[in-house]
Amino acid sequence: MKNALALIACLVSSHAFCQTFIATPHGLRDAEDTANSYITVKAPGKTAKQLYDSAISYIAYSFPDPKKIIEEDIDSTSLKFDVFVPYLLVYNNSGAKINIEAYYTMYLQFFDEKFKYEATNLVMKGQGIKYKLLFLGGFLEAYIVYNKKGKLFKEQTKIDIENYFNRDVKSIAEYLTK
Repeated sequence: MKNALALIACLVSSHAFCQTFIATPHGLRDAEDTANSYITVKAPGKTAKQLYDSAISYIAYSFPDPKKIIEEDIDSTSLKFDVFVPYLLVYNNSGAKINIEAYYTMYLQFFDEKFKYEATNLVMKGQGIKYKLLFLGGFLEAYIVYNKKGKLFKEQTKIDIENYFNRDVKSIAEYLTK
């Protein structure tokens, strides 16, 4: 009983903490409003400047050479930086297991008591292979999550993409709001 209550409390607190991403045929979208390619994270009591400063600290803590990855830095307003994920997921291609890596630009925009997180320019591909993983496509052109008609083709791949980005948002949110 205690474990069930702890799990429910954890789920409720994480849902209240920030929105989540879902993987759609059109890419990553806010689960609550699929028109948005970003999510908003609440940060009660934090100013835009405090969130920005924490994000700079997060980048310095998380990346070996922060100056090389930051594309845009508008003091106290927004940050854009490049992210490389060597092992995003394992794609099951008719029994063959393909390690998928990802490259994307993280865009953080800061406001008083909240910030916006968006993953732009997302490129996912097989390690050492030019074959890409696309949210929507044809079987012969790439590894796919959804077929050309928008029907889910690889449910586990969809789940893995969502899990990675939702964990990333949660990790950043915890760091920025501590």
